[in-house]
Amino acid sequence: DSILLGGSWQTEAGDYSDVLQSVYGCDSTVVTNLIVNPVFVISSVVGICEGDSVEINGNYYYAAGTYTDILATTLGCDSIVVSDVIVNPVFQVTNDVQICTGQTYFAGGAYQTASGIYADVYPSVLGCDSVISTNLTVTDSIINIIDIAICEGDSVFAQGAYQFTAGTYYDFLTAQGGCDSTVVTNLIVNPVYVISSAVEICDGDSVYLGGSWQTTSGDYTDVLTSQTGCDSTIVTSLTINTVPVISSEAEICLGENYTLPDGTVIDSAGIYTSTLSTILGCDSIIVTTLTVNDYPVVELGADDSLCFDTNDSLVLDAGLTGSSYLWTGGYTSQTLTVGAQNLGLGTHVIYVTVSNGDCETVDSVIMVVDICDAIAQVNNETVISIFPNPVSDKVYVKGEGITRITVYDMLGQVLLVNETTYETNSIPMNRLSDGHYLLKVETVKGIINKVITLKR
Repeated sequence: DSILLGGSWQTEAGDYSDVLQSVYGCDSTVVTNLIVNPVFVISSVVGICEGDSVEINGNYYYAAGTYTDILATTLGCDSIVVSDVIVNPVFQVTNDVQICTGQTYFAGGAYQTASGIYADVYPSVLGCDSVISTNLTVTDSIINIIDIAICEGDSVFAQGAYQFTAGTYYDFLTAQGGCDSTVVTNLIVNPVYVISSAVEICDGDSVYLGGSWQTTSGDYTDVLTSQTGCDSTIVTSLTINTVPVISSEAEICLGENYTLPDGTVIDSAGIYTSTLSTILGCDSIIVTTLTVNDYPVVELGADDSLCFDTNDSLVLDAGLTGSSYLWTGGYTSQTLTVGAQNLGLGTHVIYVTVSNGDCETVDSVIMVVDICDAIAQVNNETVISIFPNPVSDKVYVKGEGITRITVYDMLGQVLLVNETTYETNSIPMNRLSDGHYLLKVETVKGIINKVITLKR
C-alpha cells in the first residue's frame, strides 16, 4: 500500500512532516510516524489421496492445483495463503489368476480354493491405499470321454499304445491352463462277421451270389458292410437240385378208379404225367403207366349133391389158366376134387377165389352129402328111415324112439317143428318152395341130420 505524506506517496516506514495552515492562518506541522505492516504470503504443499478432499480456509478441494486464499491479519493487512494441492493416486490393480482344482491361492487375506474376486488393500509409499483385486478362476481337471468303435483286426492309439481289444483306456495330458487333462477312451471292437450259408435251387433256376447270377453248384463269397461299418463276409454253398423224373406202373380192375400223384382221378388205361413239388421245392415229374385188368370170370356150376354111401366125388374147375386160385381148405390148384366121404354128411359151401393181378372173383357151390338109400344110422345101428328123397309133397320119417323132427332152410332158420312119439311120422313139405332143406331127427339114441330135396 502507499500513503500521501510529506508531500508524496510513501510506502516505507518512517516519520514524515507535513506543514499545513490552520484556520487561523498559522502553520500547523503534522509529523506522521509511518509504520508499514507486512503482508504475509504463505505457500504450502498439501497431498491427498485420490477420492479424498482437503479443507483449506473453509474450502474443500478434491482436484490437484494451486489455490490462493487472502486473509486479514490482526494488523488489518492481507495474508495470502498459496496452497499446492497434490492428488496422489489410489492404485487399482486387477490380477487374473487361474489355478487347478485341488490347488490354493492367497488372496483376500486367506488361501482361496474357489473361483471369485478377492480384494487386498495395501498402503503405498505416498500413504494412499493400493487395492489389488484378484480374479481367481479355479479350473477343473478336464476329463474327455471318447467312444471309439473299430472293426475286429483294426487298432487305435490309446494309453500309450495301439489297442486291439475292447476296453477303457486312460491318457493323462496337460491342458493350456496347466491343469491335468484326462482322456478316457471307451474302445468298442465290432466283429467282422464270416457267415456260412447253404442255398439250394432247382435245376434251371439261378441265384445272385458272388456278384453275378449263379446256376452251378459251388461256394460263392459276398463281402458286405454291416451296420457297424465293418466287413461282413457271407460264404454261400450253392447246391443245384435236379428235377427227378420217376416212372411208375399201376394196375386197377375194370370199373375202379385210380388217383394219380397230383390228385387226378382216372379209370382208363394209359400213360399219365404228374408234376409235383418235392420237399426241396423243385418239380418232380412222375410218369404213371396204368393198366386196367378185367375181373376173372369163374363159373363152378350149379349146386349139387353127393351120395355118402357110394362115396361119390366131383371135380370142380375154376378155369382161367394162369390165374391164382384159393379154395376152401387152402388148396391153390385150378381144379379141386371133392369126395362125399371126405366132406362128410351135411351141406357144404365150397368157395374159390380167382385172382388176376389185384382183381379177384369169388364163386361158390353148395355140395349136399347124403345117404342116398334113405336109411340113416346112429352108432352103426339102423334106426331111422327117411323117404322119399327127393320129395314132392310129404316126407316120411320112420323109426323107434323119435322125439322131435325139425325142418330148417339152408340158412338155419326153423321152418317146421314136430313133437312126436310115433314110429311113423309124415312131414308136409307142400307149402315150401323147391330147394334143399335140412331135416333134423332127434331120437333117444342120438340126432340124425338129413338133407332132403323138395322138387315138384
